[in-house]
Amino acid sequence: MSFEIRGGTDAVMVGGDAIANHHIAFEHPNWPNAADQDPNLGAQTRLRLLDQLVDDELPLLGFHLPHGGLGRVERSDDTYRFVPEDA
Repeated sequence: MSFEIRGGTDAVMVGGDAIANHHIAFEHPNWPNAADQDPNLGAQTRLRLLDQLVDDELPLLGFHLPHGGLGRVERSDDTYRFVPEDA
């Protein structure tokens, strides 16, 4: 689950269980995790979510993410990485 909060021209994506373990979700987004009720759909959704975050340059807020959980996602080949706002 994830949802987008918008205020005027500003937006932030609030990530839920789609990115439950950031180490695995960013490095191996196609791997199922324990929060996925449907492993294949979970992986597809995670990849689509990460691509949207990169393509739309949306900030991500996640409760399971390091450094306060607010940052951006970058893509490198088939993997992603979380770049905290405070970095």
